[in-house]
Amino acid sequence: MQLTSPFQVQHQLRVALYRFDCPPPQTIGDYGLDLLVDPDRRLLAQHVVDCAECARELTSLRVFLATETSPALGAKDLLRRVLATLLIPTRGGAPFLARGSERPSGLEYRAGPIRVVLGVVPARRRGTVALDGLVLHDTAAADAVAGRDVTLFADDVQVSSTQTDDLGNFAFDAVAVGTYQLEIHFADEVVVIDCLDLTLSDHT
Repeated sequence: MQLTSPFQVQHQLRVALYRFDCPPPQTIGDYGLDLLVDPDRRLLAQHVVDCAECARELTSLRVFLATETSPALGAKDLLRRVLATLLIPTRGGAPFLARGSERPSGLEYRAGPIRVVLGVVPARRRGTVALDGLVLHDTAAADAVAGRDVTLFADDVQVSSTQTDDLGNFAFDAVAVGTYQLEIHFADEVVVIDCLDLTLSDHT
């Protein structure tokens, strides 16, 4: 019988209890957009006072929303923007990605019912990586994740764009190592992954 070390027990507890009593990211987003009403609004406000993780998430959302919107933007750019939350990095448990048979780990983000799983592998060109992604939706039909525009930004400048395939897969090849913002456009909102650090050391 294999004994469980104290470190393993501590890790398992941390995974099981990580933000177990926190509201979902969608609720925090609704609070930041002043969409909640009492008593939900009051209860969430009390929770944020005592929870550093949710407070940071709310602060990031408010900073994001405070960014001025250019009047030249089209209707597609004026969609409601939802900041995705990074979940505990998965190791061996991430959903299978299209090119990920050899990938040992992934990062999973959530924005309400939408999940985005990302993986990074070395690219052929030195100093670059390949980014693979899979978009999942917990409640909508399978075609809800097909044909979605996916865009990478660096310092508010568009670097590259692509679309998801019929299963929600997407990929960027030969992306320079650095920090990016990833946007996924849906019919009524844009899911945003901010401060996406594309380096191999954190994903392998």
